[in-house]
Amino acid sequence: MIRFAADDEGLFKNFTESKIVCDMPNPQLYKFQGTLTMPDGAKHGLSADQVLLKGSILRNTGHIYGIACYTGHQTKVMENSLKSRVKKSKVELQTNMYIIIIVAIQLSVCLLSALINVILTAKNKGVLSYLYYNDTQSAGALFAVSFFEWFILLQNFVSISLLVTLEMCKLLQA
Repeated sequence: MIRFAADDEGLFKNFTESKIVCDMPNPQLYKFQGTLTMPDGAKHGLSADQVLLKGSILRNTGHIYGIACYTGHQTKVMENSLKSRVKKSKVELQTNMYIIIIVAIQLSVCLLSALINVILTAKNKGVLSYLYYNDTQSAGALFAVSFFEWFILLQNFVSISLLVTLEMCKLLQA
């Protein structure tokens, strides 16, 4: 353990010119290795006995000299903490489930509508030739174009305003 005479203020000035070399931040609470080099060249070993962790309370002493070695997310306590879970309400979970169901219904309606469009186009091409100006388009290309046309037409199935309203309610409650 390092002991210093604390009878004058020259000790604090010595610490301002001192240098500490220690290991990189790690999550091991009871392991710390470092060296304190004083301006006069004296070296003192540092171990876990000289470390106060974040949130520690020091009692029964008049004063201490200290330096912060690890700060922010590099503290040993922060590196040992678990990541917090994302919290969602039941209403939010149900809303997400309903939106997935609505998107699935929208996709199935778009697929069915595109398929019907391809069938009706193939059946009526000779009768209603004035409607079909592009005879060179294959059935696959017609299906793809028709699917995306129906998707754009039916995009209001998923109510974005529902999500915006839900987020505004959560913001106002906080």
